[in-house]
Amino acid sequence: MDTFGGLISPELQTAGWVENGSMPIKPEFAATFAKEWIEGANAKDFDKVLGFYAEDVVVTSPYIRLVTGEPSGKLVGKSALRNYWNGTLTKRAELKFELVDVFAGVESVTIHYVNRGQKAAEVFFFNDQGKIVRSDAHYLPSAVPAAPGA
Repeated sequence: MDTFGGLISPELQTAGWVENGSMPIKPEFAATFAKEWIEGANAKDFDKVLGFYAEDVVVTSPYIRLVTGEPSGKLVGKSALRNYWNGTLTKRAELKFELVDVFAGVESVTIHYVNRGQKAAEVFFFNDQGKIVRSDAHYLPSAVPAAPGA
């Protein structure tokens, strides 16, 4: 099964994202996904990274509020996510994600990483086609500046 439309390595595709058609994520999938997501983000290869996401993905992050002024802190759709990344992450030459740990769950993977000294944990929820349908980014409360007007 070509779970990610050929946008990622054969290792991730052959690892299989679920065990025996059940929902618990295989540890091999979680580890390979995290590695490839981090590598793609660091390379600013947003086409590769966006290949992991469903068209109707929902993404939440305190930084969405800060950067876009969107009070919900939520983006809906792959095109909105692309615009957000192109408008913010491409401007940061110092962008450097360092993988700390990976957690496999039921229909989800959590990546614990550090970016420019800031700790973060991002939870990715997958559909039955292996695409991310929701992503929630978490940061230490003291690390996120207040959004404009907050």
